[in-house]
Amino acid sequence: MTTITHAPPSLDGPPVGAPPPAPFGLKLATGLTGVLIAAMMSGLNNRVGALGLTDVQGALGLGADAGHLLGTVYTAAELAAMPIAAWFAVTLSFRRFHLGLVAGFLALGMLLPLAPDYGSLLTLRALQGLLGGAMIPLLMTAALRFLPPSIKLHGLGLYL
Repeated sequence: MTTITHAPPSLDGPPVGAPPPAPFGLKLATGLTGVLIAAMMSGLNNRVGALGLTDVQGALGLGADAGHLLGTVYTAAELAAMPIAAWFAVTLSFRRFHLGLVAGFLALGMLLPLAPDYGSLLTLRALQGLLGGAMIPLLMTAALRFLPPSIKLHGLGLYL
């Protein structure tokens, strides 16, 4: 009768059957670039709303306070979405969550000019702020998760 002995698992490296980590290549660089562009699009959208504020106020006959509320509701919703974005990305999968955010953000951007009244404009702007605010932590999550250790800080510095 032959006795088979197993060597104790090594604590130095990955298990023998574990796949190697994905190398930094074109696919990973393309994905990270997409996440960066989406996060920058969110930040730019906040500024575009502020730049077009005078025209929106004139078109809807809004006062200064009501007009500035459009920018404030976007920023408040953006800040509210940031703490929970990484949890949703882990729970729903990073790719699905990010693609859903981008699709919703773009759809709301196309619906905003068609808003019939001030209340619906505020609601659409708040929803767009929620979706846009979740993109910024995803950029940082992607940089920390997918970049090689030697360039992680450079990836975080791209947006900051």
